[in-house]
Amino acid sequence: FGDDHKDAALIPRAAKKFAYIEHGEGLEVGGFLYLDGNSNPLAINSLSFDTRLRHCLSFGPFMYLSEETSKALKKREPSSTKISMECLRKHGAEYCFWIGPGEELPGFL
Repeated sequence: FGDDHKDAALIPRAAKKFAYIEHGEGLEVGGFLYLDGNSNPLAINSLSFDTRLRHCLSFGPFMYLSEETSKALKKREPSSTKISMECLRKHGAEYCFWIGPGEELPGFL
């Protein structure tokens, strides 16, 4: 990402690496840890379902995916993350996939 994208996503400009942090004490839904090029921690951005606040990542209403899109995402399965949060699993979520800005997937609008 360029600096403009990092600023908009609340990612420190010096960040070179990131890691997802599972939910736990102080991180109700989980979050992302940002590291510099020497693996020094720079920031943690928590995830939230509260749309009233500014977040680097927020979730909108669920969407049904076409079979074509589902197949394209399944091909990425080694890079997917299994959903561990019960509040998502109880609604049928199994995997989480990152879809980058401007990324196109077959059958995805």
